[in-house]
Amino acid sequence: MVSSGPESTFYLPLRERSALRFLEEEHVPDLGAERAGLFGLLLLARRPDISTKALSRAVYDAERTLASQEARIVRHSLVAFCPPDSLVPAELAALMEDRGIAFVADETFQGMAWRGPDGLLSSDFQKACQETLLDYALPVFGGRRELDDPIPRKTVHATTDQVRALSAIVADLGDRYAIEAYAGTGKTHLTFALFETGRRFTYLTPGTAQRKAFHQRGGKGGDAAITLAELAARMARSFVRAAGTRWTRVPKRAEATRSVAEQAAMMGIEPIGRDTPQAVLARALDAIRRWCYSDDRRIGYKHFHWPDSLPVIERAAYVARAVEAWEIMFSLDERQDRFGFPVRVYHIVKWLDLVGAEIPELGTLLIDEVHDLAAPWMSLLRRYPGGYVLMGDPYQHIGGGRVSRPHDAKPLGMMQSVRAGEQVMPLVRSVLRRHSEPLMPDEISGSRDRLTRHRLFGEKAADLPSTGLRAYGSLWSMLEQALRLKDAGVPYRFVEASAKQLVKATQDAIQLRMHGDRPRHYSLQGFSTWEQFAAHMVSSGHTKVVRLFERNFGHGNLQALMIGQWRGEGDALTLGLLEDARNLEFGTVYLSPCCFSRPPGSRFLDGKDAAVKAIYLAMTRVENELWLPYDWEDRLTDLSRQG
Repeated sequence: MVSSGPESTFYLPLRERSALRFLEEEHVPDLGAERAGLFGLLLLARRPDISTKALSRAVYDAERTLASQEARIVRHSLVAFCPPDSLVPAELAALMEDRGIAFVADETFQGMAWRGPDGLLSSDFQKACQETLLDYALPVFGGRRELDDPIPRKTVHATTDQVRALSAIVADLGDRYAIEAYAGTGKTHLTFALFETGRRFTYLTPGTAQRKAFHQRGGKGGDAAITLAELAARMARSFVRAAGTRWTRVPKRAEATRSVAEQAAMMGIEPIGRDTPQAVLARALDAIRRWCYSDDRRIGYKHFHWPDSLPVIERAAYVARAVEAWEIMFSLDERQDRFGFPVRVYHIVKWLDLVGAEIPELGTLLIDEVHDLAAPWMSLLRRYPGGYVLMGDPYQHIGGGRVSRPHDAKPLGMMQSVRAGEQVMPLVRSVLRRHSEPLMPDEISGSRDRLTRHRLFGEKAADLPSTGLRAYGSLWSMLEQALRLKDAGVPYRFVEASAKQLVKATQDAIQLRMHGDRPRHYSLQGFSTWEQFAAHMVSSGHTKVVRLFERNFGHGNLQALMIGQWRGEGDALTLGLLEDARNLEFGTVYLSPCCFSRPPGSRFLDGKDAAVKAIYLAMTRVENELWLPYDWEDRLTDLSRQG
């Protein structure tokens, strides 16, 4: 495997457009620093293995020779040293990327960052080019001090975007802000910096994994992180206690204790059209789920998916069944326990909004991943008397629809990545431009001090990274590759969410083949027989997986695959679906070819936008090396056309 090499970028004191003008027209730059950078570029072309130290010394020496010479003499010397017509710009660019060498941005030259006190190339030139983070004097409150004493400050390192956000939030903690931040731009760093101010914040996380990660990083805010589910449960208890005897039970999360068929029979549901009572209730429960994510006060026609030709009277009957099911789920008596409906967090949050509950006083709220926040949460936030900061990435909202946010929240943006270098950002930007509309005001930019390469692999590539993340767009491709890795003795593990999906889908496939059980997993929905599913798998390019099941791959084999995951210390190859890579970061990220196709039966809404977002999500996990199929751009174009 290709070595990852250095992790920081070496900058030539040369703009890309100046290099191209010399290669195309033999034009010599006016600045002595750029002439030296041009010499360094030609030296690299002649000696691709030259060390960075030797290249740096040659560039500094060349400036002192070339700066004062006439342009025609410099041109003659450079052309004689390495004729421009012998160089291919694309090959030179690939060599520079492989060696971690980059041109300098125009603003660096315009800001004279290259220039030292003597007017020549500064010894701090590399540091000036690589600087991504700035020193910011963060005010720290609390503790005993006299009225006239200055507010103590603590120096933190932050990007320009982070400094802008910190300054605004600290200036008025009672205000409301909505931060749209690309992946890897430092939302967690911003959060910890705010806790350092000594003011009261509460960090609201979407799940226990984020809260655990927050606690593991420690710091002053470790005890002030709670999940949205915990907050919803706390609000439900408080509301019931305050309501007195009218409420006899506290709504809480519950798993289904009866089948949908049993629930439909207990409710006395009649068939509607061609739908059985079980199908009627299943459709009503699905409509309730959509309604719970909306800001609508009542369940209506628009929360159902049905044919346009369906009679109005039948539509009204479906809505009535959904309303009845909702009333049972949040009944004052014990009907919920008897009927055994599942109650999720989004059900409880919708109920809290409808009954007028309020978020308790928790200081300034810091809410992470608001791109997946349901509309009722936004409604509850509007009633919150204190300030809050919403942090999210609209490009990570894969599930369809637009990200909702309160209209009174002041917008802030974070566009500067601190995770991945600028080398891969043209690829990321190329993916995001396939989205049907831009969701951020500015494009993402990379870290200037980190070097992040990209590699292309072919169909029969054998020398692939054995650590980092391998992302998949298909569960079945992931299953096939995992079994190969297990047989080869390569240490592997699954992203937890992807492992759960893989187990459910594989168990359904086994049961469908062995017993004809109707599958429930999204990847097998619509198939009532093994023959139907097998034909679909063959047409999708998964013939080997079909043969695997037909050779009696069973529950024991699946269990062995799960048990065989690497549990020890050190690196292992992590396997996961594109959309399950959230909140993770890896030195190396590999996107398999199936990432650039949208398999039927996706658990997210069909359409190119969901696929584009999922690809972006996985790409932005990378720190050092991004591996893509050699024809990834063609695949991405085909995927866009499918939309």
